[in-house]
Amino acid sequence: MTEKLLKYKQHLLAVLIFEVIISALLFLLFQELAFALFMVVVLLSSLLLGAIFLRLFRQVEDDAMTISKAIGTDAKNAFLFGFVGMIMYDDKHVITWASELFDELDWHVLGMKLEDWQPRFRNTFDDDEVTTMEIEGRYYEVYNNQDSHMLYLKDVSNYTTLYKAYREQKPVMLYLSVDNFDEVINSVDEQKGALLQSSIRTTLAQWAKEYQIVLKRYRQENYIGFLNDKIFSALVDSKFVILNRVREQASSLGAVMSLSIGISKTNGLKNMDEDANDALSLAFSRGGDQVVVKTEGEPLRFFGGNSETYAKNNRVRVRVIANSLNGLFKPASNVFVMGHKESDLDSFGASIGMARIARMAQKDVYIIIDPDSMEDKTRRAFHLLQKQEDYSERLITPARAMELINKESLLISVDNHKPSLAIAKELVEACSNIVVIDHHRRGEEFMARPILTYLEPAASSTVELITEFYEYMDHPVHLSELEATIMYAGLLVDTSSFKTRTGVRTFRVAATLKELGANVSHATELLQDDYVFTLKKAEFVQSAARYNEKVLIACGREDVTYSRVMLAKVGNELLDINETEASFVIGRVDEGTVAISSRSNGKINVQVIMEKMGGGGHFSMAACQVKNSSVMDVRKRLVEKLDEYYSEREE
Repeated sequence: MTEKLLKYKQHLLAVLIFEVIISALLFLLFQELAFALFMVVVLLSSLLLGAIFLRLFRQVEDDAMTISKAIGTDAKNAFLFGFVGMIMYDDKHVITWASELFDELDWHVLGMKLEDWQPRFRNTFDDDEVTTMEIEGRYYEVYNNQDSHMLYLKDVSNYTTLYKAYREQKPVMLYLSVDNFDEVINSVDEQKGALLQSSIRTTLAQWAKEYQIVLKRYRQENYIGFLNDKIFSALVDSKFVILNRVREQASSLGAVMSLSIGISKTNGLKNMDEDANDALSLAFSRGGDQVVVKTEGEPLRFFGGNSETYAKNNRVRVRVIANSLNGLFKPASNVFVMGHKESDLDSFGASIGMARIARMAQKDVYIIIDPDSMEDKTRRAFHLLQKQEDYSERLITPARAMELINKESLLISVDNHKPSLAIAKELVEACSNIVVIDHHRRGEEFMARPILTYLEPAASSTVELITEFYEYMDHPVHLSELEATIMYAGLLVDTSSFKTRTGVRTFRVAATLKELGANVSHATELLQDDYVFTLKKAEFVQSAARYNEKVLIACGREDVTYSRVMLAKVGNELLDINETEASFVIGRVDEGTVAISSRSNGKINVQVIMEKMGGGGHFSMAACQVKNSSVMDVRKRLVEKLDEYYSEREE
């Protein structure tokens, strides 16, 4: 109000001057004594009134609030020295007063709306916290006291600049390994091996020089590196281009090689070393050709993963894991084998295969099942097995398992490494001796402190991994025809009848199961769909629409509940369509959950896309589920993640 009143001062002076001029002109025109006396009286009255108003304006101006008058000149100088400013505003957010700092900075803001001067001030009316924002090239902490209509600003540019420099120079550590190095070098002649090694080392050295990374080789295929946070940000912006460079360089020489990199941005050298090593191990277990980043207080970050896992024919590792299992069976009082929720035939078949190994070791073994959390085809196989006399007491519920478990019990989790997906999470928490055997790429969630872990993302199925153990166990493993048939059916499920994720190892395992008594015709019958299911699947397929020329998305009806098997089967059928590289099938699986089943021919990493939506899986086979959302909302989110996926790879 004071500022508005002071504006009228100039207007009053102008009126008085105008009145004097008019009076003089009228006197010259009329030159009559009476009129002249009248004009003199009017003029004197106006001058007197003007003097009174000028006195009033001067008093108001003297009484106007300044920091120096309110709290003293020294305090004012302290506010200026500390670059602290204050603004008073009215109910319409119009600035009515500003402290001396604004005069010092030559900021003329009186009469302006806060939002017109700085649009980001609008956020201060929604948030009662102190925020930092850039104003006229400097950084200020801003606090808005809405009760008193005062806005406080504190210049923190020096602190912000110092903190930014500190963050940019914060040390970052990495471990880097060349995937498939031994396999490739041992499979080529000496001349080509030397050329490959020289080429990869040169590529890495050039990359390190380009980004100013201190990179040292401590073993033929392993490196350790040090950099700072600023360099790390540049690597992120480049999408870790070194992954593509190494892969393409090796490909040009006729080899399949890639990089796995573990990066730590945690505090303390010891923690950095441990976390970088853990991140590298995670990159390995997810199939390599990627970067895993561990940051203090933040979720894990993943980059790369643009190529399908290279299938290694490493029988040495299989023998080592088998021997380790032999050693773990001996002290165990009993053995529990458990798959994942919504058990499919691979999970159930792997449980049967592992239980048979434990039985051959003369151990009391139990398979944990939940009939209410099984796919229909799995339930069919379960009922067949349940009729077998030697399984009448081996197929038990989680509640019964909790009664039998003790300190010496051994729990083997097959086809799953996430506690949240276990049939009985409480059993995972209760057991101290846990073995994890899985063929899925490792996610951030993992069983706590397993005593043995065998993750092989290159394998087609967990049935494949477990069948490979049979050759190296202390006791010969024999299967009944039904056991071998169910395991063979699990192999068919995860390979889409040997059409995807199939290698030499897969066919070798299929032959082994056939030798052990698998009935291929019966296995195929276990996978057959009924008439109603087939019609429902055909209707679902018709809903498919193209996201682009290579990707299909199918959505089920909002009012219909579908099985996860249905989603997977529709995805497989869509992938069979010519020129389709990936398919995504969205459907409601229960009242509060919408699921996505995704399939790829190996050219698109559906695992990365599903991880962005909270799921996971394999490079070419992944899934996720979304709670409390509609089918169309989930489709919209999927399209956003696909846009991100393609934009990242275009960059």
